[in-house]
Amino acid sequence: MKAYLSLVCSGIVLAFMGCAKDAEELEDPVLAEVGDRRITASQLIDFEQRLPAQLKTKKSGLDGYRDYLQTIIDKEIFLQEAIKRGLDEVPEVAQKLQREKAERVLSLLFEREFLAKVNVDEQELRAAYEAADKEREVKLRLIIVDTQAEAEEIGQSLADGRDFAELAHSRSQHKSTVPQGGELDGYLTPKRIPIYLQEYINALEVGEYSEPVRLPNGQYGIYQVMHARPVSFATASNELEAKLREEKTTELIEAFLAQLRTDIDLQANPETLHQLQQWVAAGRREYTEVERVAVLFQFRDGSITVGDFWDYAEELKMGFSGDIAESVRWFAEDVLLPRTLFLHVAHERGIDREEQIVRWYERRKDALLLLALRQT
Repeated sequence: MKAYLSLVCSGIVLAFMGCAKDAEELEDPVLAEVGDRRITASQLIDFEQRLPAQLKTKKSGLDGYRDYLQTIIDKEIFLQEAIKRGLDEVPEVAQKLQREKAERVLSLLFEREFLAKVNVDEQELRAAYEAADKEREVKLRLIIVDTQAEAEEIGQSLADGRDFAELAHSRSQHKSTVPQGGELDGYLTPKRIPIYLQEYINALEVGEYSEPVRLPNGQYGIYQVMHARPVSFATASNELEAKLREEKTTELIEAFLAQLRTDIDLQANPETLHQLQQWVAAGRREYTEVERVAVLFQFRDGSITVGDFWDYAEELKMGFSGDIAESVRWFAEDVLLPRTLFLHVAHERGIDREEQIVRWYERRKDALLLLALRQT
């Protein structure tokens, strides 16, 4: 494979200008060719701009751009070798690329059609806060020791009336809290309390202390609730906003899908769904071509088949157990159908053909081919 580097002039690389024979070449000069692929100045500039700071060359000026150009040339040589070996036709590579493209297209559609249209103002947040059952946040003291015997001895001392802070000063191994008598900074909401401690601490009233608790590192802890108060609006607002946004987004999605089903004249085929439920319940994983083209849902300009169902289930490594008939129905109607309809809308709107998707697709394809080449 022949690759040759042609720096038209130093000004092309540094200032994106240079010598050219015609207007097209002046706009985007060709700096190198690898086989039948051309590397242009705009590609070089784009490559340099997308590099993370830690990967940028320490060389300056033309020398730095020469390094970047050589990197692009080397990459192109490897890509052409991957294509020569037929790695671009390997089903796993193509399937992964299409799957990732679909998720990226769906993400763009959701951002524009739903997420960008959802707003939550402070008045809504405060109303939700006032209406909600308030969780409590607590201020804690702790004593940490190395053995269960030490912890039980301290527990007995507390039962005998010894002061928790004094025992923390004299016995605790938790060095950062010893000077303040075992007191932790700030208040902890239930979600900030480690799971292995929640059942002990949530049961405590103010002033009460826990029994010795064995910690994941093998030490033992005793915890006391010093103060408790309802979670403040400032603390709860982020979680409340996320909850309200999720609720509003769900409402928009449901309304959108309901209207879409009408607009595209969606028709379900319950007989095919029932047959599929029986096949899955019988443990079927292989289907004939006739079975694969059986239609589950029909709509204007498209359909969803048994093959579509099983391909996506396999892609997600979906297992069907328990109430198999219900899990098959759920996957078909609540997972596969909405996803297919959203992709249909995205295609109609041309999202899958937008420049940002096309450019991402080419970069990702190159990355997957290079990975496949490395693994051969």
